[in-house]
Amino acid sequence: MSPTTPLARRRASIGMAVIALLGLSGCEVPDFGSPRGVTTQGQDTFRLWQGSVIAALVIGVIVWGLIFYVIIRFRRRDDEIPSQHAANIPLEIGYTLVPILIVAGLFYFTVTTQQRVTRIAANPAVQVEVTGFQWGWKFQYAGTDVTVSSEGDSRPVLVLPVDQTTRITLQAVDVIHGFWVTDFLYKRDAIPGMVNTFDVHPVRTGTFLGHCSVFCGLRHTNMLFEVSVLSPADFGRWLSQQEAQVTP
Repeated sequence: MSPTTPLARRRASIGMAVIALLGLSGCEVPDFGSPRGVTTQGQDTFRLWQGSVIAALVIGVIVWGLIFYVIIRFRRRDDEIPSQHAANIPLEIGYTLVPILIVAGLFYFTVTTQQRVTRIAANPAVQVEVTGFQWGWKFQYAGTDVTVSSEGDSRPVLVLPVDQTTRITLQAVDVIHGFWVTDFLYKRDAIPGMVNTFDVHPVRTGTFLGHCSVFCGLRHTNMLFEVSVLSPADFGRWLSQQEAQVTP
């Protein structure tokens, strides 16, 4: 059998790489332990997380590969002193520029994602005033008399329409609270004397658990709420029913 030539080895490597890429193309990219997000803002955040982890893994594989290559390729074989070089300017420029470019790329994607997540829509379909207090939440729908509030140990439910933008106006009346819905991949502090405003655009119906993410007192763990995302038609019916109940 004739020895394998460098050209044949190169072709085999390319073939294996193509086969690997074709195999990976049919697989879903893993979430790396993060929820995928049920809002457009959450999905933007998830893609940033996913891309950052993939970049870290690729860089890690390259770095560890180079380390093991140097250990094996240039391991000591005899007592001969290897050639000595005072400097390698191209190499030094390369390993200085590459990390700078990597950090610049991550910075760019982080800033653009933040801009999309914090962007405020001109005409939100729904506006809700959210107030945190010890130890519960109050949701008041702007333009209506509908208010949902914590009562005893029951969890208040924030009802939102799917595929529509909701404006959240967040504040607190006593101490700092944190409005956090895990599946939204978004957290915002409710601060006394300050109003924070943000938009959410749910893309999936369902019920999602919300928490207070800031320790706010002895009954902090009671500050749970639910977010129920309904179809626009179901949301309209729910809102009409709530208005009918409060209308004298």
